[in-house]
Amino acid sequence: MEPLWLALAFGCGFVARQVGLPPLVGFLLAGFALHGLGFERGPTLTAIADLGVTLLLFTIGLKLDPRSLLRPVIWGVASTHMAIVTAGFGVLLFGLGLAGLPILASLDFGTAVLVAFALSFSSTVFAVKALDDKQASESLYGRIAIGVLIIQDVAAAAFLAVSKGTVPSAWALAWVLGLIVLRPVLMLILDRSGHGELLLVYGLLLGLGLGYAGAELVGVKGDLGAIFVGVLMAPHPRADEMYKGLMSLKDLLLVGFFLDVGMRGVPDATALGVTGLLLLLVPLKVLLFVFLFALFRARARTAAMGGFALANFSEFGLIVGAVSVTGGLLEDRWIGILAVAVSASLALAAPLNRFSNRIYDRIGDQLERMETPAMLPEEVPIATEDTDVVVVGMGRMGTAAYDRMSQRFGRSVLGIEQNAETVARHEAAGRRVIYGDATEEDLLRRAVGEHLSIGLLALPNHRANLRVAKLFRACQPDATLAALAYFEDEVAELRALGVQTFNTFAEAGFGMVDHIMEQIPENAPPSAATSPTP
Repeated sequence: MEPLWLALAFGCGFVARQVGLPPLVGFLLAGFALHGLGFERGPTLTAIADLGVTLLLFTIGLKLDPRSLLRPVIWGVASTHMAIVTAGFGVLLFGLGLAGLPILASLDFGTAVLVAFALSFSSTVFAVKALDDKQASESLYGRIAIGVLIIQDVAAAAFLAVSKGTVPSAWALAWVLGLIVLRPVLMLILDRSGHGELLLVYGLLLGLGLGYAGAELVGVKGDLGAIFVGVLMAPHPRADEMYKGLMSLKDLLLVGFFLDVGMRGVPDATALGVTGLLLLLVPLKVLLFVFLFALFRARARTAAMGGFALANFSEFGLIVGAVSVTGGLLEDRWIGILAVAVSASLALAAPLNRFSNRIYDRIGDQLERMETPAMLPEEVPIATEDTDVVVVGMGRMGTAAYDRMSQRFGRSVLGIEQNAETVARHEAAGRRVIYGDATEEDLLRRAVGEHLSIGLLALPNHRANLRVAKLFRACQPDATLAALAYFEDEVAELRALGVQTFNTFAEAGFGMVDHIMEQIPENAPPSAATSPTP
């Protein structure tokens, strides 16, 4: 990749980020610009793009917990939505082609369904980033949305495997069984790989070596091999650490993929018209997601927020489109059409997710009519009578605050935590903790009793603490609120709402000094700090 390409990719990605769009939108625009300047795709860029896709699939495998995907609200919604969109959009595109609409007229029914299949995916990259920005990855709707994305990604990986069109060799089964037998050894090596660059290199060896190259040798699509090896390693306690280490490298290599897609060409005016038509299908995708989530017993807010997170087309749609073009299933111009459709859908989804809470506040009453009498276990009504103190966020800080408050207020202290495993751990320890996302206004209203006197906000994300503080003020304007903060500007924003603040870094320093001084005899010289009294 030439320095000019990197400079242009950075510039376009930087501008996209400043206006609230995902950088990948800028990378696609950079690819269009390079094509317009006369640059051509080369084998190096294609190789980088392929590596990025392979690492994407491997990292998806590392995060895959098959047990979590067995919930009907995840696999049922994902499979039903994909089937309806693929069939429905396919029939629609084919019908418009029969009516003589340019470009679509060249599609037979099979290729129309293939395009619809590519449009059925939602962006994993975008959704995960949007959820992380809102500190909602561990919320119920966040976990459901990510589960749906994983089901979609597995379907895409299966398509990539089938699209190769070759029959696996007799060694394919031996390769699969061999990896399963070697799994304890692979896990042991991961245990001994440390926390630095060796862990990263081992991840590359697993994904690109044993996964991709190993699968190709036995006649299996390398992408499917990468995700399979990722799934094998997912249960290891350090799989998440490997995932985080590979994320930056994967994102860097995917820049090459988006540039490669953009450099295939900018659609002409007719093709842009088709792109505009495809964008009109995004609201239909969202409405179908919301309806299906509600049908599978999610509350209206969970259904809406999950639908908003999935309100776009996917980079996987581009991958499916690119593979289809390479295999002669689609015309070359469909790459440009899909690239612009994906970019535009992400541009529209960014403000939708940023203002999702405000949007739901306006339409929530109408959506609640879709709720079913039976709800998901996590969303049953909350019994929180006689609550005097609420601790929001039961991580290390929140747990310490809860335990200290319990010494004075007993069982009138209530913790709120959005990680189900953390809730179970606290319940086993005898703490009174409920599962839920405190940034949801209706949950906080149900959890906050009439006699609440203190609210402690211990979420690790400042914007989440800020939103909860505003919701607390709306529910209980006279309650005493305190929150964690890390920077002076955060302290100022919280104090403007009348929230007492605890500057974590400063107070930790004060606490460390106080602890040391307690160990030094009174009136002892400073040198005594090196030899504290027992």
